[in-house]
Amino acid sequence: MRLLYNVVNLYSFLEKTKDLMLTLLLISLYNLLYRLKNDYDVRTNNPIVQKLLASPRTIVITRFQHLGDTAVILPVIKALRNAYPSALIYILVRQNTGAELLKGCPWHNGLIILKGNTFRDKLTVFRTLRKIGIDLFIISTQEYGKLPWALLTNARCIIAYKKVLLGSEEKKEKLPWLISIPVKFNPELHETERNLELLRAIGINITNSEINVDWINKSDKDYVIRLLSENGISKDSSFAIAAPFSKRPAKMWPPERFQQVIQYLVKEYSLKVIIIGGKEDKSIINYLINSLHNDVIDLTGKTTILQLVFLIKMSKLMIAVDSGPAHLAVAGKTPVVVLFGPGEVEKWNPGWNNSPNKYIYNKLPCAPCREYDCEKHNRMCMNSITVNNVVNNIETMLNYKRSIN
Repeated sequence: MRLLYNVVNLYSFLEKTKDLMLTLLLISLYNLLYRLKNDYDVRTNNPIVQKLLASPRTIVITRFQHLGDTAVILPVIKALRNAYPSALIYILVRQNTGAELLKGCPWHNGLIILKGNTFRDKLTVFRTLRKIGIDLFIISTQEYGKLPWALLTNARCIIAYKKVLLGSEEKKEKLPWLISIPVKFNPELHETERNLELLRAIGINITNSEINVDWINKSDKDYVIRLLSENGISKDSSFAIAAPFSKRPAKMWPPERFQQVIQYLVKEYSLKVIIIGGKEDKSIINYLINSLHNDVIDLTGKTTILQLVFLIKMSKLMIAVDSGPAHLAVAGKTPVVVLFGPGEVEKWNPGWNNSPNKYIYNKLPCAPCREYDCEKHNRMCMNSITVNNVVNNIETMLNYKRSIN
């Protein structure tokens, strides 16, 4: 007991001196002295940790880069804001599409952007993080190995997994004793739930994790409406969206099958179909336009991320491969049919926001995999998905009623 008394007294002294790094080390020393490597209950009852969790002044959650990674974490950011309405919440992101999605989001106080991988880039971020004084440093499942960042930026209390599973590969933190509150990893959970578990571990009660991306400004909405009008689609017209592209060629579905699905949407439902994607996807875009003529509209590269979110919200249906735009549809509660192949379907399926969705997945012995392309098996998992598989899921999604805002 006397040891605990001395630890708490030392913490009070550190509070006065504002030495954040020593606070973290003190928590770690407490864990080591009491042999608390696996004793979660005692760790969270640590009086130092309890004081920080009761009323944190500054929280950092790290680190997101791609669109899908960021979209599925939105419920976590919202839950943090609801639990700590007065705290300053910062999101550590890469300068990428994920950062664009978070701009204007009311659930955080700012983005701290890592612009590159050079030492200078990281040093700039470290300096920024040290200045703000971090009470809680939450390491998402995408960010194993970032305990040294928390240490170097003087974070007081670290919430993280000691190990995570990426595909079939286990990744462990190199300094697990530095984690103030370690969380047990469950590989069966969706990515959103895995990160919500980090919040449940610090006592946050999450009753509703649904979100709505409603921070799109009027000028962005007006731009999308004008863009549609210029392409012959009025504000009240119905249209579908095809998102056939992925940064990983192994996730791509044969373009001739996308062509057949688009033809079905046009013929059976009289829908215009918009193709979205990046400017680098021109060869497939040209194939679809040349084969479908006036039945498709090419809007690749013509919107920002938030404009794209509103465009997807206005659509009646999206057909997509496993990619960032599929998760934007989920975030905006647009009905979506997602085609899965080599991806981790348990982790990345579209069921994370209680939105209308169907996903098609034919489990093969080689899946999931992390192959960039699939030269060995000729994308067998994606090729196993037939046009009929997709068509059979379309009617259910088109009959879903929802409001757009």
